[in-house]
This record gives sequence, structure tokens and C-alpha cells, in this order.
Amino acid sequence: MRIPTLAIHLTSGPERDAFAPNKERHVVPVIATKIAAEVNKKNSEDNYSVSLFSLLAETLGCAVEDIVDFDLSVVDTQDAVIGGAKDEFIFSPRLDNLVSCFCALEGLKKSDSTLKDDNMIRMVCLFDHEEVGSSSSQGAGGTLIPDIIEYIVNGASLRSTLVANSFLLSVDGAHAVHPNYGDKHEENHRPNLHKGPVIKYNANTRYATNGFTGATVKKIAADSNIPLQEFVVKNDSPCGSTIGPILSTLSGIKTADMGNAMLSMHSIREMCGTLDILYLANFLESFFSKYNITP
Repeated sequence: MRIPTLAIHLTSGPERDAFAPNKERHVVPVIATKIAAEVNKKNSEDNYSVSLFSLLAETLGCAVEDIVDFDLSVVDTQDAVIGGAKDEFIFSPRLDNLVSCFCALEGLKKSDSTLKDDNMIRMVCLFDHEEVGSSSSQGAGGTLIPDIIEYIVNGASLRSTLVANSFLLSVDGAHAVHPNYGDKHEENHRPNLHKGPVIKYNANTRYATNGFTGATVKKIAADSNIPLQEFVVKNDSPCGSTIGPILSTLSGIKTADMGNAMLSMHSIREMCGTLDILYLANFLESFFSKYNITP
């Protein structure tokens, strides 16, 4: 299915200037024409799309009447591609936040050579629903992290020690400075592609980084010769947020927010730098290997 846009010729000048599609009326996906749907329609009282149910049944290898209920999201199915004059960019849907998921898992795997000398637990948590508030049982606002902490310590007496010795990285996409909209960034905080992961700060704790946690990230990066950038949103601009403040609040663990710079964040196809994937994966490997507190 596809959501076609209205031809620009059919919009007035004021409508183009005030582009604001109505989510109820203007973003309904098209799956088939009515004539094609009627061909296979058996019951005029059907409430659901016959074409959709037929496709689901065909994909699942079952009869239409076997489908009791379903969860369905419409996503871009085009493959990610590498582009740019020097093959320096990745164009893909959902780079935010699949880049962080990939780099975190790669960093964890690559750090296994130092695991035998570590006295800490290395963990990667990948959550659903971050872009819609994280308020679900499988979202960051759920009880997974507190439950894991209680399971590890198996009793309240050790919880405070575990929390005090722990460190949480919230790794999410960051806003690269746009070449056509440079005024959207504060003059001294202009992250670029190919220049390393970005530490994110916000005085209203929309990000969880503070002076101590930011310094910790910088020390690990410096020891591993990995470049870093820093980002603070302009005072006259709104600021997004991450699961960092949510998890820091739920667990009490000191937290830093960081992530790779990208363009077109939250569009159907986002854009990032190929070199930054290596930088972030290497940094996370170093974090797992070098952040070690000896009792």
C-alpha cells in the first residue's frame, strides 16, 4: 500500500505555504481500487478491507476466516542504500533508532575479548514505542529495568550498590546541522556527519546527560581516539527527548544521552554518514571494555 501525495498543481499558494496534512483525511494508504476489491468481495457487510485480509491470509498461509485479530503498521519497505559521490551516506527508513540498535549489539559482541577481566554485567536493552512516549509494558517506561535490577541483586540490600556502580548510555539519533537550514542550530553546537557520536545536553533534562556523565563519555572516547561532538538545542527552539530521562528516573542510574548525527530525522527515509557507524560501534565497544569499577 502507499500514501500518495496530492499533486502540487492542485494546491493553492496559501495551501503550499501552510502545508499541514490532516492525519485523519490526508494520510490514508491506498491498497487497491474499489473495482478490484469488489471482484473478490463475498459479503457486502464486511467491515474490513477484503484486499488487505486476502493479502494477510496469503502471506500467513491460512484462510481469511482464521484471522481473529492483528497488529499492523504501515512502514517503508524499500531497502536501505548507500549513496553520495563517495559512497559516504546511508539512505534508509528508521535509521532513528536502528543505527543505535545495530551499533550497540556490534559493540557488545566486539567487547567479548575483555569480558573475562570484567566484574560488571554488560547489557543492551532495545525498547519499543520510544517515538510515541515509551508508555507500554515493552517500552522504556515499563518495569523491565527495575525488574532486572531486582533480579540481579535478589534483594534490596545490594540494590543501592549496583545502581551506584552502574552507568547507562541512552543512544539515540542526533540532529546534524542541515546545509539548507543552518540557522536552526546554535552557533557553537553544530554536529556534522562523519565527525563522530554526539553528546546531547538539555537544562530541562529532556536529555539525561550532566557534567559527570558527559565527562565520563569524553574520557572513554579520548582513550580510544574516537571523535565526539556536542549538541545543545537553541534557546528559542523546542527540544525532543529520549528514553534516557525515563530510565534514569526509574532506575536511579547515572545516564548520558548520545547518538549519531543524521539528517531528515523522522522522515520516511533518513540520512546518516557511513563513517559514523564505525565510530559509534567502536565507542560502544570501548565503553563496554573500559567502564569498569573495581570494588
